[in-house]
Amino acid sequence: MKPDFLMLLRPLVTICGSTLIFLLTSGLSACSGASTQPARAEPSEEALRIPSGGVELAATLCLPAGQPPFPAFVALHGSGLTWGKDLQFYCNALTPRGVAVLLYDKRGVGNSGGEYRSVSVENSVTQLDELANDAVAAVDFLRQRADIDPKRIGLIGQSQAGWIIPLAASKRPDLRFVVIISGPSVSTGEEMYYSALTGDRTPDAKAMRDTEYEKKRKADFRGPYGYDPEPVLSELRVPSLWIFGGKDESIPAYRCLRILSDARAKNDLPMSLKVYADGNHGLHHFSSGQQMPYWDFIYEWLAERRLWR
Repeated sequence: MKPDFLMLLRPLVTICGSTLIFLLTSGLSACSGASTQPARAEPSEEALRIPSGGVELAATLCLPAGQPPFPAFVALHGSGLTWGKDLQFYCNALTPRGVAVLLYDKRGVGNSGGEYRSVSVENSVTQLDELANDAVAAVDFLRQRADIDPKRIGLIGQSQAGWIIPLAASKRPDLRFVVIISGPSVSTGEEMYYSALTGDRTPDAKAMRDTEYEKKRKADFRGPYGYDPEPVLSELRVPSLWIFGGKDESIPAYRCLRILSDARAKNDLPMSLKVYADGNHGLHHFSSGQQMPYWDFIYEWLAERRLWR
């Protein structure tokens, strides 16, 4: 009886086993994160309106060709009356590599609502926080889209964005990456003090030697300080890349590097620092005007952190 009973069970076991294998593999496929969206044959741009703090920001989303969901960066502005189209170079650099980029007109500029207010020493705490909230609104907007991977969103920006990006990251610490180009880690007051010494934004502007600047700063600068980024930087747990030009005429690059290096060492921060010794604020060679190859370094840094999985 026993052998005959096993013979009868064997087909049933085979059938049930096949069913079990099918269910397991189906479940794995369903949980694997594979996209069910069709691949995009061409890059494209999409006009958007993003709500932020009672206003709407006019935005453009640059989408790459390929298989969604895509990693994405929100591109942040430097100082001044900047439109999203002024940041188109971020799309040109990143979308060919499969990364979506969101650009937007600064609050009160172009087709965005709200009031534009330039950042001064006196208003820097409130103004930078408002601009950081706009960046956060853009991140939250992207996270709602099926064609964007919510776990691979970062911020990128230059100059004044160096204050804004860490503030935004403190509000959204689950961001994947931040990239800051020629961004200050000194207070707003000190940045303006340095700019006054170098003649920033004038035809004859030039960087000061680090030793000369340190001597003058310690002897003469007593404030006002305005927004001080150090407390926020000391808690910046989002992996960050900071790139500087050693002959920056707008910010004291080597002092900024020392502040960041100290914060990284004291708090064990996931922070990478890069300096091009002959680069200016725009990361062009100070004499020849040739662009520094900083995008190659950004691509390498992002690849190491598996932006492209």
